[in-house]
Amino acid sequence: MDPNRIAVVPFRVTTADSLLGEGFAELLAQEFTGEGGPRAVDMSTTLSAWRHAGGGLRTPLALDSAMMLARRLGSGILLQGSIVGLAGRLSINAAMVNSATAAPIGQPARVAGSADSLESMLRQVAASLLGIGASERVLKSARLSKSPAALRSYLEGLALWRRGFAVQAARAFEASVEADSLFASAIYQRWLMGQAYAGGGVVTSGWTPRTRARIDLLTPRERKVFEAYVGKGQPRTRMQAYLERRRAAEELGDSPEAWFSVGDYVYHDGNAVVGPDSLIPLARQFFSLAVGLDTQPVFLFHLTEIAINTRDTTLMRRLLPAYANVDSEDKWIHRWGLAAALGDASILETLRRNAPKEWSNTTFLLTGAVMDSPIPIGAFMDVAAQLPAGGPRPVLNGMLEALQMARGRPAAAEAIRRPSPTSAVPFAFLMHTGDRFDSSMLASAGDRVLADSASEVSRQCLRARLVIERGGTIPLDSASIQLNTRCRNVLRAWDSWNRGSLTDSALARLDTVVTYGRMSNFLGFEHRLLSRVYEAKGDTARAVRAMHLYPHDYGGAHSAPTQRELGRVLLMARDTAGAIMAYERYLSLRAEAQPPLIAERDSVKAIVARLTRRVVP
Repeated sequence: MDPNRIAVVPFRVTTADSLLGEGFAELLAQEFTGEGGPRAVDMSTTLSAWRHAGGGLRTPLALDSAMMLARRLGSGILLQGSIVGLAGRLSINAAMVNSATAAPIGQPARVAGSADSLESMLRQVAASLLGIGASERVLKSARLSKSPAALRSYLEGLALWRRGFAVQAARAFEASVEADSLFASAIYQRWLMGQAYAGGGVVTSGWTPRTRARIDLLTPRERKVFEAYVGKGQPRTRMQAYLERRRAAEELGDSPEAWFSVGDYVYHDGNAVVGPDSLIPLARQFFSLAVGLDTQPVFLFHLTEIAINTRDTTLMRRLLPAYANVDSEDKWIHRWGLAAALGDASILETLRRNAPKEWSNTTFLLTGAVMDSPIPIGAFMDVAAQLPAGGPRPVLNGMLEALQMARGRPAAAEAIRRPSPTSAVPFAFLMHTGDRFDSSMLASAGDRVLADSASEVSRQCLRARLVIERGGTIPLDSASIQLNTRCRNVLRAWDSWNRGSLTDSALARLDTVVTYGRMSNFLGFEHRLLSRVYEAKGDTARAVRAMHLYPHDYGGAHSAPTQRELGRVLLMARDTAGAIMAYERYLSLRAEAQPPLIAERDSVKAIVARLTRRVVP
């Protein structure tokens, strides 16, 4: 235990406002920065441990339980208190004790005042607990708001955020900022929401400059996390961004947001900074550290996605109980994903009996996230049937259409599209799925569904790619191709390679384009093009490396063709075990394939059978 480390647990409350106990403790903890006094454990970590120990909005922990919690968090000091409300006035008491002996530390703080003067009372409590030498620093701080409405919405947002209600939390923080446009911590928390839930129904634009404008009023912890995410205003390379995020997480140590930030960066940009072989292991490590500190649903979701897509049944079973203390609206679908991947009929039946009455758009992000998983399509269709007719059904239908394409079922995808056009699906999701085309899907039905599902820019790129693949010529400087720089550069390299005029510098540029690919700009085929170029040059090692250079975070129509091609290249590299693994993953994705992909699937089955006989006595 660190004698200079303090755990601030939620206060006991006897007011009508049950959020006040958690909120006041969180605001108070932010004053313990380690400058001239103890440093507080990250409040999200404390609250997560507190809830796991049985703490609740109306069920405070007894002293001995709170002391045990503090010791588990490595804190030599425990701070707890109470808030009593009567006739519009509050009385606040707070005291620090040694977490091992319960011996008092310093003098307790006692303040009273109007319920509308919470900010002033907070400063008085902090100044009293921190001592006379710190009073001036605390009282001069302008980080919080003097607006009762802004503070109330801020506390509501914190409580919702901790419990995983992302969209509602974002609205609460927005209401706080609307009540006080200079409220630094509320601005910061709304920015943080966008980083964690980008694309999940929380708008992100505009909050980074607003947070930077108030950066001097952020707490040291908030500032470190913010600058790790976005930098200090100067351009930085991907490697610099990764190292700065990792350094911030290691320095803070107990900040789940900081560990999540570095894990998220590795997950989405890992090919460029840590290489394809280290991407998943490192992302898993960093997400695990975040989850170990706080079972915040967004942290659990990323680790759940990795567990399902890597078929790690041990991790899946370890994650299932973690959802017991999660209140998030997405809890049900995440548990369903784990149970479906495990094939646990008992849990699935329990979930079926207790399906939620309403669904949100973010609920079905899991559908896209586990396209590469062993979950059978029938399981997805079963859960989709429970969705009410209104609400986010068009979003779900678009995701199910993409799933059918990813599993090699063009006719099924077209059947979903007819009554419910994919145009209702958010553009961001189409960008992640619709443009992942492969020549194995050249049959008219599959080609048409895929082309209709893509954005106009992606559609033009796909059409241009087909022309080049068939030996034709296209105007690579046409307006439509110019809109997509990545598409233009990749297709130009392909055209040159077909004509035998690909230079070493052009190949180097193509390698860079592929290495720096991520979910948001991945075309679906450029890694296979790069591999074929290196194979033609006799560089097998680089051909194998190129096959691994694709975004691992979401599946799509590229996944099965990637695994099929990877198996072939690994065989060329004399890695029979690796080839079998890649082919078997391909077969799991094509288990329910429809024509014209059945013949291809069966040929791969024959290859695996032959290889298995060769390696198994």
